[in-house]
Amino acid sequence: MSDPSPSPTSRRVGTTQANPSDPSFPGLQNARILVVDDERLVLSVVRRMLERTGAQVVTANSPFEAQQSFDAANEPFDLVLTDIVMPGLDGVGLVSRLHASRPRQPVVFMTGWSSHTSSGATLPGPLVTKPFTSEELLGTLNQVLIGALSDGD
Repeated sequence: MSDPSPSPTSRRVGTTQANPSDPSFPGLQNARILVVDDERLVLSVVRRMLERTGAQVVTANSPFEAQQSFDAANEPFDLVLTDIVMPGLDGVGLVSRLHASRPRQPVVFMTGWSSHTSSGATLPGPLVTKPFTSEELLGTLNQVLIGALSDGD
């Protein structure tokens, strides 16, 4: 008989397993999401979280790689999730470039730097602070996507 409790690894990460039939995150099902972070572990974890909801995920390890993926995409991304602090160009600069070609592109920022959460700076999208649980991240992305759909974008 198997133990139905979450594995110690999933408890350690602080996430609950989402699945494609979970009605909690309907905006994520089949959503095309570009995830940008210079930390490969973050990209991997976030990709798995999103794919479990049925989202289609493209990852980029730098803002420049993200710009290339964004420009080369056959279909526009429904949402861009980007880290703020990255070498070369930060997430705010990346989003500024993306908004030059698609001004209403929905974005969500993530950061592990407390200075970004307490600075009072206005970002052109919601901010999720690392470390986050899957519910925090998926809930925020879902709300943004539902809002974008209702705005007709």
